[in-house]
Amino acid sequence: MNCNSLSVGMNCNSSRQTDRLLQFVPTKAYICTMTTPNKKKFEEIKNALFSSDTSTVIKALNGLDEYPFVELVEPLLVVYAQNQDRTVNERLKEVLANLKISGADSVFITALGAKEWKHCRKDLLHFMWSSNIQPEVGWVLVAEIAAEGSYEEGVEILSLLENTELELQEEELLEAVSLLVTAINDRPNDDATPIRKVLLESFRDRLNS
Repeated sequence: MNCNSLSVGMNCNSSRQTDRLLQFVPTKAYICTMTTPNKKKFEEIKNALFSSDTSTVIKALNGLDEYPFVELVEPLLVVYAQNQDRTVNERLKEVLANLKISGADSVFITALGAKEWKHCRKDLLHFMWSSNIQPEVGWVLVAEIAAEGSYEEGVEILSLLENTELELQEEELLEAVSLLVTAINDRPNDDATPIRKVLLESFRDRLNS
């Protein structure tokens, strides 16, 4: 893959990557549970999102509040990754940073766990925090990212954790603490160690609360 990073506002035009993201979640299974009118609207919006015409994409993005289908979260992430039009990119950032779609947490967690999207984890974490997406599960994966990732990713994870009001599973918290302790001990001089120490205390506070 020729894409080194994908920070907020930057895109990576890779059809291979796009194809793989589309396999992350069982989209067909989701669609099968939709009513016929909703299926039709979903396909209409999805096709518009992948249009080469900027005005068509923007119109689709502007109408998402009326159709908060969780099935659209995955295509939105794909468009974000591959579209290089500045106007589309700016509107996408606004949309992904203000998602009000129930169930979006599972799509984001799945994408965070895919190695093909390792380069844009910071973006995904930022969108989750900004949209107040609070995952009930997946915190071991998040802790793994904190343990191996960058300082910037750690900051986004800390923001996400502090923003999460849900009671987290004890098993996940214990595993998160263990992962961070190991990372800190193994790489004490790493640039991300300071934020890992803050995260460690935050996970411990959750565990002891």
